[in-house]
Amino acid sequence: LLVSLGDILITFVLVTGITYFLGLTLNLAIILGILAMTVSPSGVYAIIKEYGAKGVFTKNILAIVAMDNLICIILFGLATAVLVGIETASISGMDLVIVLSKEIGFAILIGIFTGLILSFVTRKKQNNNKFLVFLLGIILLNTGLAVELQLSALLINIVSGAVVTNAINRKFILASTLERVELPIFVIFLTLAGAKLDIHVLSSVGLIGGAYIVARLLGKILGTYIGSGFTTLPRNIRNNLGIALTPQAGVAIGLSIIAEQKLASS
Repeated sequence: LLVSLGDILITFVLVTGITYFLGLTLNLAIILGILAMTVSPSGVYAIIKEYGAKGVFTKNILAIVAMDNLICIILFGLATAVLVGIETASISGMDLVIVLSKEIGFAILIGIFTGLILSFVTRKKQNNNKFLVFLLGIILLNTGLAVELQLSALLINIVSGAVVTNAINRKFILASTLERVELPIFVIFLTLAGAKLDIHVLSSVGLIGGAYIVARLLGKILGTYIGSGFTTLPRNIRNNLGIALTPQAGVAIGLSIIAEQKLASS
């Protein structure tokens, strides 16, 4: 937790400050600062799986990736709700508190409920194919509820996964089951994301884009090093945590699409 807090705090400050200084609006600079906190779980996990890495460093990396993304998703929900409210002047005071409670609290409750259902079924897992269908059904149910209730699908599903991980001893069943279908899902997702890439905008965002990459890299390295200084982690691990957290893909792309929809006027 200490390493993750140091990581996300320094990264947010550097990215937000530098992009705002270069001319980005404060709203978008804040959103970029939050997006910079994310780390690609699939990228990190794929490398660890490929090399069969185990040990203190690997356990800490996986924990930090989970913490960074969870905190980022929660902060993203809070920030977008506040920024949209400020832009439209449609909510204030107690109304804003209610909206934030709904955005975060209700999503967490749904995630806990579906996670408990999934934990119960996982204990009684019998057929791999049937379990895969049920697992995908829960994920689609979470996503459908998020769309209908205007909540974060990412937050609901990450809470569901966290509940299963901490409720049962057969937590690796989820990962092994989803690995059977993850490749085509990644390909489709990244293809759709690539379809939104307009090369003509590179000239206008080139400086800010480069600054984002540099600021995020420095934030990850400095933040994890400073945060880990308050722990008992050995120096060789402290020196390499930051660089291992640089992959960024799915979560950031998903959140950026949501930000584009909610903050279209910016």
